[in-house]
Amino acid sequence: MGGPAYIDGDEEKSFDNFYVCRFSYGGYEWTSTEHAYQAMKFIDKEHIERIRSETDVAVVYFLGQVEYVTHTDEWIKDHENEKIRLMYEINKAKFSQNDVLKKILLFRVGEIEFRGNRFWGKKGKRGLNWGGRILTRIREELLSIQEV
Repeated sequence: MGGPAYIDGDEEKSFDNFYVCRFSYGGYEWTSTEHAYQAMKFIDKEHIERIRSETDVAVVYFLGQVEYVTHTDEWIKDHENEKIRLMYEINKAKFSQNDVLKKILLFRVGEIEFRGNRFWGKKGKRGLNWGGRILTRIREELLSIQEV
C-alpha cells in the first residue's frame, strides 16, 4: 500500500503506509503502518524491534522481506490472506487512535484508490486495490460507530 492514495482524484498523503504517526498495535508503539506491517510478519522479538526502531523506511521495507528470520505461523500458512488481515488491523488501529486522521478518512466520501501496485492498488485500470478496499471498510465501520 506504499504511496499516497487518491480519492476523487485528489492525493491524500495521510493514507500512505509510510506516513508518520503514532499508534499502538500488537503490544508495540509504532511510527507508521509500514513499520507495523513489516514487523508483524515475524515472531523474532529482536527482528521486530529492529524494524520498529528503524528510521529509514527503505530499510524497514527491506527488513520485512528477509527470509532468514522465522515468520509467524499465520504468514507461513497463508500469507496472501494474512497480509490483508494485518493491513486491515494495523490501519484500523492507525485511524481509530488518531482523531485528525480519522476525521480526514471520514470526511472523504469518494472511492479510495492506491496506484502503482496491482495488489494493493491499481496500475492503469487494472488491479485489486486492496489498500483502497481496506480503507473503505474502515471508513464504513468508523462511520457506523459515529452514527450510534
